[in-house]
Amino acid sequence: MTTSVEVFGETQQAELVELISFDILKYLMPRTTKDIDVEIHFINKCDGQVAGDCYGDRDEAFINIAKGSYNYKYSFNEQFLTLCHELVHAKQFIKGELSGNGSTWHGVDMHLINNIQDQPWEQEAFKLEVELYNKYIKMFKRIL
Repeated sequence: MTTSVEVFGETQQAELVELISFDILKYLMPRTTKDIDVEIHFINKCDGQVAGDCYGDRDEAFINIAKGSYNYKYSFNEQFLTLCHELVHAKQFIKGELSGNGSTWHGVDMHLINNIQDQPWEQEAFKLEVELYNKYIKMFKRIL
């Protein structure tokens, strides 16, 4: 697998964010052999005042990580937790689990499920974000 991860915008340790994001993607998709491009953008705020968002397809994913919302500035740890969550969504798009406008799950249109806790793609992302955060934050703490 040739995975390309690029970080845009101002963030602490951009090179380390790239390296860890690459490793997380390999961890989430150990048997993927195709070429993948992932762009991570650290921006002032995301549409809808969310902490992050992701969109993509089977070849690429675009992740936005907000630096803040509603006059609240996210800490680096909060941004990293959001990045872990959004990398799970990147995996979902690349593997074809999540598609379209982000509400088709394994080929089934689920746009009528409005409660985020009931959306299976969000359930997986919330579950794995903590595991990934705990696994990889140690790398940051050794270096920062």
